[in-house]
Amino acid sequence: MDVDVAGIGGVDVDVAGSGGVDGCAGGWMLASMGQPVELFGSFGALLKAHPKKTLLVDIPMGLPDKFPRDVEPQARKLLPGRSGSLFPVPCRQAVYASSYEDACKTNSRYLGKKLSRQTWNICSKIREVDQILCSDASLQDRVYESHPELAFYLLSAEGPRHSKKTRDGIAERLNILATYYEPVHEYYDLALQKYPRKLVARDDVLDAMILMVLGGVDQTVLEDSGGKDEQGLKIRMTLPKTH
Repeated sequence: MDVDVAGIGGVDVDVAGSGGVDGCAGGWMLASMGQPVELFGSFGALLKAHPKKTLLVDIPMGLPDKFPRDVEPQARKLLPGRSGSLFPVPCRQAVYASSYEDACKTNSRYLGKKLSRQTWNICSKIREVDQILCSDASLQDRVYESHPELAFYLLSAEGPRHSKKTRDGIAERLNILATYYEPVHEYYDLALQKYPRKLVARDDVLDAMILMVLGGVDQTVLEDSGGKDEQGLKIRMTLPKTH
């Protein structure tokens, strides 16, 4: 289901009261307009430091147990030719597995597919957020799943053509960001100066920034046909509204 909203939750978003969040090697990065990029060692620490901020986060929320989520197939239609960046979300049992081999076996048993190494590498981040949301589902009133690459594509005329890992791809994304946030280059450079690459990669900054921008534009919410997962968490993805 595709639901249009003027700001998250159907109300105008206070840009200063929202932020974009991306997981990184050093933990979790928060980008907020008019404020320096912040790095937190845990998602819980980020929530504690910003108890009222609306957060758009690049991580799956609401995990499948018996059937695959259908949010990703909906989103792939919006990203023609680049759907590889929208990986199938593993089942909750696989996310909590103790090893990659166990996760593959478990996901195959429940959803019929193994996990890629790339997916397994972020399972600890998925698990970290899932544990917090399962303990307090009311956090979903201000914590929303989103997708940076889709946001870049939907917030530009043609979308970036190059990988975000390349020099050209970085330049493309900075140009897109600059149309929504003028001091983007200074903001980006300051973030890279503040944190070493072993903690924060260049594309981590870009991803957090585009979700920061998303907080200030009209949004569309893709909703899973199942509505919620077996733990009662909403399955949805917040994206820019296309006009």
